[in-house]
Amino acid sequence: MPRNGLPVLALSALLACASAAPPTAPPEAEPVPSPVPLPRFTPEERTRLIGPVTLDPPRIGVDQEAERRRLQWTVIVRGIIDVDGRVQVVDALKALPFPVSMELVERGLREARYQPAQLDGRAVPIGAVWIIVVDAKSPPSRVVVDEPRWPAQ
Repeated sequence: MPRNGLPVLALSALLACASAAPPTAPPEAEPVPSPVPLPRFTPEERTRLIGPVTLDPPRIGVDQEAERRRLQWTVIVRGIIDVDGRVQVVDALKALPFPVSMELVERGLREARYQPAQLDGRAVPIGAVWIIVVDAKSPPSRVVVDEPRWPAQ
């Protein structure tokens, strides 16, 4: 016979837990809306879309911390090139290997100029993605900004 009835209590508690309803899955999180409202084009419109052309490329500086620590980093940024050829909204998608000075990236992109995208001969805003690599490992520091990628590419 079990001493002090403890095994019987433990067994009854275990059975009570086993007969309880299984835990429900947590509610799915709602998708977080992008801070960048990207323009949308139908597949048929994409065939007639002419992408933006770089007139004055972004000039992005290297922050003092990266220079001091001789770091190399990559940042992937998304934004909108508006009908005037200016970058309006900038949102970092990924910064490797650590968070970077987005102020320098935003300023460089906002000062760049593009010939706007064209759809049937009229300027249209278009979402674009830039890949920016900053290398401060050895002086002088160097910044490489790829041409913007846009949806029809």
